Amino acid sequence: AVGSLRNRGHTPRDEVALLLAASQEEDPATIQEVLERCRREFGLGVTVDEVLMPALRQVGLWWERGRCDIGQERLTTEAARGWLARTTTLASPDRVDPPILLTCGPRDTHTLGLEALAALLADAGRGSRLLGARVPKHALIAAVVATSPSAVVLVSHLQTHRRSAVDVLDAVGEANIPLFFAGNAFATAT
Repeated sequence: AVGSLRNRGHTPRDEVALLLAASQEEDPATIQEVLERCRREFGLGVTVDEVLMPALRQVGLWWERGRCDIGQERLTTEAARGWLARTTTLASPDRVDPPILLTCGPRDTHTLGLEALAALLADAGRGSRLLGARVPKHALIAAVVATSPSAVVLVSHLQTHRRSAVDVLDAVGEANIPLFFAGNAFATAT
């Protein structure tokens, strides 16, 4: 697989540059075209890990440093979100396996990583349910009871949100379902 990628004459890194150029031009159609071309050439996993996420991190850094405005950042994010939604929607229907619940912590708003995970799971033939941003503990517990999921994935990005996310994980842990957590809120032990 690596050899075939080398023989194509371009790499995912080249595609990141193209996606970033489309972001700077505020061209959502080209952003989605770059992502779709990468998906066909490199596969969904490589596209998400080596093109989409690095490009979005760079746009986020540009925004933090004042190099782009919030409009450009949101346009790029929404173009990526639309492409992921289409990728997920066009995947094969759910299998018989119980779905995997994907959720943000009760104070977290960033869902794009979960949307990417939903697309990757769909591409692998696994069903998931994306509960979205700011999911309160009672809503997640109700979803666990209603769906009997095979696992729960919770994302929390800010250290200040970790305590509320851990409270949710503790409550869901009582259901004896595999729990996974991700995000910068969990990057350190304290």
